[in-house]
Amino acid sequence: DAEIVQESYLHVGLVYRKLGKLELSIAALQKAEELLKQHGVGSSPHYDLAEIFIEQGRVDEAIETCEKSLRIWSRDPGIKQKLVEAYEIKKRNG
Repeated sequence: DAEIVQESYLHVGLVYRKLGKLELSIAALQKAEELLKQHGVGSSPHYDLAEIFIEQGRVDEAIETCEKSLRIWSRDPGIKQKLVEAYEIKKRNG
């Protein structure tokens, strides 16, 4: 079932993040994103991806991830807040 596979990648990504293996986390979360886009079922990995990108100083990628998410789920308050946070960091860092 596509939703189970998508959710599995999402959870693997979250586990890798907790273990501090951020590149493996990103890869799993991006696979979850790809499966979500492909099949239209599952949970969004965008918030977690954006947080990791911000942690790594990859602010432009965080912004892109949030904007991509908002095109799909325009009412998600968490991702809107993460987007504002990313823009504030970008502004501070020049």
